[in-house]
Amino acid sequence: MMQLASFFIHAFKIAYLCISTTSIPCWRKFSTCAQSPGSLQLPKRSCRLRALSAQVADLRQQEATNTLLLTMKRFFLTIFLCLVTIVPLSCYMLVSINARGKTFNDVQDIPYNKTGLLLGTSPITSNGEHNYYFDERIRAAATLYHNGKIKRIIASGGDYSSNGGYNELIAMRDSLIRLGVPDSLISLDYSGTRTLHSIFRVKDLENITIISQKYHNERAIYLAEHYDLEAVAYNATIPDILKKKIRNISREFLARVKLFIDFMGFEE
Repeated sequence: MMQLASFFIHAFKIAYLCISTTSIPCWRKFSTCAQSPGSLQLPKRSCRLRALSAQVADLRQQEATNTLLLTMKRFFLTIFLCLVTIVPLSCYMLVSINARGKTFNDVQDIPYNKTGLLLGTSPITSNGEHNYYFDERIRAAATLYHNGKIKRIIASGGDYSSNGGYNELIAMRDSLIRLGVPDSLISLDYSGTRTLHSIFRVKDLENITIISQKYHNERAIYLAEHYDLEAVAYNATIPDILKKKIRNISREFLARVKLFIDFMGFEE
C-alpha cells in the first residue's frame, strides 16, 4: 500500500511539472516510465529539457520573424524616401539644367521673337493680398514690347470670377494697356488654366518668348520643347517676400514631378 501511495505521489509531481513548464506533452514518456517507481526521475528531466528546447526554438523563430519584419520596414522606408526626395529633386534638376542659356534676366540679351506668351496669375492672392508676382510679370511683358523684343502678346490664364476670384485675362490686358501696350496687340487665351494648356495652345507657332518668373519659365520651356516649339524666356523679377518664395519654390518641386506625369497621359 505504501509503495502504491508513493507511486501516485511521484506521478502527480511529474504531471504537475509537465503542465507548468512546457506545452509539449510528456504523458507518453510518463506512461512508459511509470512501469517502475525507480524510473520516475527520467521523464522529469526529459520534460524539462524538451520544454527548454521548445522555448529556445520559439524565441529563435520570433527573433527571425522580427528581423524579417524590420528588414521589410527598412526596405519600404527606403522606397518611400526615394519617392519623396530623390524623384522630386531629379525632376527639378532636369528641368533647370535643360533651361540653361534659354532664360534671360537682361532685356538686351534676349533674342527677338514675334510673339510673347504671358503666363497668367491673379492680381489678388487667395488670401486677399496684393499679388506682386502679377505686377512683375506685367512689367516684364511691357518691357519686352517697348524694347522691340516682341511684337504682340498672348495673355494666357483663366476666368475665376464666377467662383469669387478674378478674371486674370481682363486684369492682365488692362494692366498692359496702362503700361503702353496697344489693345490691338494683346490676345486673350482663356484656356490657359494650367501651364501645360498655355503651351499646348501655342505649339503650332514657329517660336515663342515666355514671360513669367524664372522657376516657372524653366518648366514652361521644357513643356514647349516637348511639343517641338522653340522657346526662350524672360525672367520677371521675383518679389522679395521670403514666405512666398519658399511656398512657390516648394510647389514647383511638385509641379515638375507632375510635368512628367502629364507627359504620359495628357491629350487635348
